[in-house]
Amino acid sequence: MKKSIILGFLLVIFIASLAFAEDKIVAKVNGKAIYESEVNTIITELLLNNGIAPSSVDFNNPQLVEIKKKILEQLIDREVLAQHSETFTYKGIENDVNKKLDELKSGFKTDKEYKDALQKNNLTEEGLKEKIKKNILVKKHIDSFKDKISINDLEKKNYYDKNKEKFVIKDSVHVKHIVILTGDKRSDDEAKKLIENIYSELQKGANFEDLAKEYSEDGSAKMGGDLGYIAKGKVVPEFEKVAFETEVGKISKPFKSRFGYHILKVLDKKKGKQLSFDEVKEQITKVLFDQKLETIIKTNIDNWKKQDKIERFL
Repeated sequence: MKKSIILGFLLVIFIASLAFAEDKIVAKVNGKAIYESEVNTIITELLLNNGIAPSSVDFNNPQLVEIKKKILEQLIDREVLAQHSETFTYKGIENDVNKKLDELKSGFKTDKEYKDALQKNNLTEEGLKEKIKKNILVKKHIDSFKDKISINDLEKKNYYDKNKEKFVIKDSVHVKHIVILTGDKRSDDEAKKLIENIYSELQKGANFEDLAKEYSEDGSAKMGGDLGYIAKGKVVPEFEKVAFETEVGKISKPFKSRFGYHILKVLDKKKGKQLSFDEVKEQITKVLFDQKLETIIKTNIDNWKKQDKIERFL
C-alpha cells in the first residue's frame, strides 16, 4: 500500500524550503511568506521523477498553473501545521536539534564545504538549526496525534471484505529473455534475422544465459537475461502471452513486441491466489492507521486555517 501522500508531504524536512530575496511571494501564512521557488522546486522534482525535462515545460501553461495552485495549498497546509507546532515543546529538543545538525554536517567532506552550502542557500547555522527544530516539532506534534488512534478487528475485517481485490496475488512466471531492439538501433528485418540466428544457436545446444549476456539489449543481459517473476498484467500482451503459454523448462520461438524481437526461457510458474484476512491483517492495520492519522492532521489544519490569516497571490 502507498504511504499517505499528504502525510509524506507534511513530513518533508523544512530545510528544503529555501528562498531568496528576489523570489516572488505566492502566499503568506500569518505574515510568513511562501515563495514561488518553493513551488517550482517541487514541480521540478515531479517532472524529473516522471522522466520529463523541466526545461521542456512551460511553467505558465494553464494546466501547470493549476498544479502549482494545488502544490501551493499543500505548502500552506505545511506552514500552518508548522506554526501550530511551535509551542509543542518537550525535554530534549535542543539535544535532538544538535544531533540532527551533526548528522547533516557529517555529509560534507570538510567544514568549508558545509559553510559554502550554507552560504549558497542563504542560511546561517542558526537559521539551519531553526529549520531543523521546526521539522522536529512538526514530527513530534504528529506523533502526539498517533496516541489517539485505535483500530479494532471489526474495522480491519470490513476493510478486507470491501477491498479483497487489493489482496490478490496474480499468476506469475519466472522468465529469462533475449531481446533484440528495433527502431533507431536497426531495421525490423535486421533484428528478425539476428534473433533467428540466436534461436538457431539455441537449437544446437548453446547456453541461453551466455547468449543473453552476449546479445540481449536491455539491463537484464548481465544477469543472463533474468527478469525474475512477472505477474499477469505487468508486461505488454504479446510478451505475456508467450511467457504464460511456454512450458516450464522450455525455450520459446522468437516473437515480436513493440520493443523488438524476443526469445524466452521459462524457469517456473506460480498460481495466483486470494490472500486470507489473517495474511494481510497487519498490512490493513497500517493502511487504516495512516488513513486515520491523515484525517486527524487534515481536520486540525482545516480548523487552524479558519483562524489564521491566509493570503494567496498565485
